Amino acid sequence: MADDFPELARTLKSITWPEQGFALLMKLGGQYHYAASADRADVRATLTEWLDRARAKVNTRDPGESPDRFIARAKLEAKCAELGHLLEAEGHRVVFFLFDFGDKGHLAWFTNAPDPLEVVERFLAVTA
Repeated sequence: MADDFPELARTLKSITWPEQGFALLMKLGGQYHYAASADRADVRATLTEWLDRARAKVNTRDPGESPDRFIARAKLEAKCAELGHLLEAEGHRVVFFLFDFGDKGHLAWFTNAPDPLEVVERFLAVTA
């Protein structure tokens, strides 16, 4: 399965929209492996912010968001869930993020890992 991981990363990159990035932490052989379509520093910053908000249980949705921003966010969340469920259906344990690069970009995430905060914390610790 680990041999297929680079191919999986290329496939995910090919099916995300050009203005999107992804970060995937997938468990293989007892350890989580990392792939992303964005610069590692950008991914670290994005996941650090996500982790801080998740720990604080902060709602990241703006109650006054415009209909256009709502639609963009909803599309991103739907695509993230679709791809996450496909990975899950193939038997993978994942923490998966999709994000866009627009102004006030959106972040969507999917996980079937029992400990997603710990997985992201470990990733941030080893990539510091």
